[in-house]
Amino acid sequence: GVETVCSTLANIFCINLGHVEDNGEQAALSVLHEFCSANVTERVVFVDTRGGYEGHTSFSEAKQQRLLATKAVTSKNCLQPPDLTCNVCGHSLYTQWGFMMMENMWSADCAYVKKLLHPRIFEERWKASTEDILLMKQYGQLATQIFPELPEVFGVDEHVFKQWVGSHPSLKPCVFEIENNLGWSMAPIGHSAPRDWNQTVQEDLMNNDYGRIREASLLGGRLMRWLRVYNETPADDSFVWHWFPDAAPWKAAAKKGIPTIRSVLSDPTLLSSFDESGGFQGKAYGFNSSASPGWVLFYNVFIPPDSEGQVRTVKIIEEQLGQVKSSFACSKPGYPLTIFVSTIGATGTSVLKKITHFCLSSKSIRCIHMGHHESGHENVTLQHIHDFCSISDHEALRFGYIHTKGSFHPSIANERWRRHSTMAVTSEGCLKPPDDRCNVCGLQFYPIWNIFFPGNFFAAHCRYIKRLISPKYFGERLLRMSTRLREYQKAGRLFAYNLFDHGLPWRQGVDRFAWEIWSGTHPSIVPCDMSPSPDHSYWREMGNRQESELVWSMAPRQKGLNDSWFLLDSRRRERVMGSKDLRMRDYFLLPGNIAKWALLYDENENPFATVPHDSWLWSWFPDGNEWKEAVQQNGKRAFELVTDQFLPQHASYFVL
Repeated sequence: GVETVCSTLANIFCINLGHVEDNGEQAALSVLHEFCSANVTERVVFVDTRGGYEGHTSFSEAKQQRLLATKAVTSKNCLQPPDLTCNVCGHSLYTQWGFMMMENMWSADCAYVKKLLHPRIFEERWKASTEDILLMKQYGQLATQIFPELPEVFGVDEHVFKQWVGSHPSLKPCVFEIENNLGWSMAPIGHSAPRDWNQTVQEDLMNNDYGRIREASLLGGRLMRWLRVYNETPADDSFVWHWFPDAAPWKAAAKKGIPTIRSVLSDPTLLSSFDESGGFQGKAYGFNSSASPGWVLFYNVFIPPDSEGQVRTVKIIEEQLGQVKSSFACSKPGYPLTIFVSTIGATGTSVLKKITHFCLSSKSIRCIHMGHHESGHENVTLQHIHDFCSISDHEALRFGYIHTKGSFHPSIANERWRRHSTMAVTSEGCLKPPDDRCNVCGLQFYPIWNIFFPGNFFAAHCRYIKRLISPKYFGERLLRMSTRLREYQKAGRLFAYNLFDHGLPWRQGVDRFAWEIWSGTHPSIVPCDMSPSPDHSYWREMGNRQESELVWSMAPRQKGLNDSWFLLDSRRRERVMGSKDLRMRDYFLLPGNIAKWALLYDENENPFATVPHDSWLWSWFPDGNEWKEAVQQNGKRAFELVTDQFLPQHASYFVL
């Protein structure tokens, strides 16, 4: 036995610590950990009979590896490393899915080993962190794209203790590579392509901020591991901050702990706020515009908390993606449609898996999950749209925006509205309009009570969208605008109840309704639509329509305020339209819109500068030429200067 062999060798003294039938590695490492906890100034060596039975298919290879590893860790270079900052040494350091020494043989400073969790506790904590990572993968916050999902990758079952010695964030490894005559060095030495590394995926990942940030084997996943297992992250001088990509922003984000890291993994665009170097160059969407058909699709998916609602949502997704696959959006051979999916609502559901299944069932679409948010509205996806369109390479592109309307408020009317709106947004008329001046398109364009597309399904040109206020600031700007508009009403500059009742939330565009008006809040909008009827009950309540019933036109195609508009009272209309005094101060006509645009945009922004000279605004709304001239001469001061003329007494104006 071992004792007999030891007795024949000089300079070796063996102590039999006992025999265990299983968990031998845990038992040996437990003794080692206890020794180091009592002897922090010592250095220890851990060797193993790994691959030591001849029946093993790789016996010869294992023997060679075992001998090299043993020779390295017992050498002077590992026991007395030239750089004493090295706290763990081995023959080779593997970095791909954890920090591990070849054959799990190493020498280490006891001061470092003492920092490691006791092996028994480590096994439990590591298992819990693995479950966290798999759960985050289900939510779309983490991904395992480079390596296969094998026990050795996650460090579970018999593989857990291979991860033990390299698991602490204070690791400072060095290696003594005998096999390749590389000698001693601090580690890691260089980026190589180890076993099971998917090189093609890796190359794609390096050009895709979203995928790279969420890769479990890179910093996002590692930081979650360290915080979950040790509640620590690497020191500022750790090798990890120059070894991994995106290290500088992750380093800053990590200082704020798990909640911030989870937020970044849910929305990788947040990492850019920690990036002082400006290293993010717009690759976050994993998207190559030259490989696209000329447009993309953004999909907002709401997941209800109840199981019945989740089943309903899955059916909606299946129906909508089926519509998309058979639409003009997917009609260009060799150019699959990229769909950016955001999920909002309940967690721990199978909805994301269903989306993945639907996406993989066709070569004509390519889905990218932008993350899951437990709370939020359509602003989540609209922010992704604004970020996407703000990238210079995307400026010439168009996109479509759809959502799972009816998942929260199910009804036959909403089903029809969703179906017909999806049909319109993915049609040729909206994605490739006959008149390229059109910069926003949808089923029906409405210029009354707000400038918007009812239902909030739309396709748009990125060049227009980047002019809009970023959704992350939009709510704050609306609040500021509403306060000033109320002051205008009190002063008699605006009448908000003559044409329509302003008090309804969906007419004001407040709370969740703010996102339904966002796409139409810049005066340079040049709309087109697909509905020959201005009454949206035609698409909601009068049966299922065919795509052949869609008819493209620049919008608004109905001339002026006539009785065909939805919920427009003819008596009110006649009263307002018959009085210039009322028209020039009506909230829902040009006075209200011009006041809103002037208040929404910052002092150094002139939203009217990009309004086309022949804009529909001046020909569709009453008194258009008068307002056009006022805006061209006075910009953001036009509203107050014009309405001054209709006040009982000349009032001083606010500086906007």
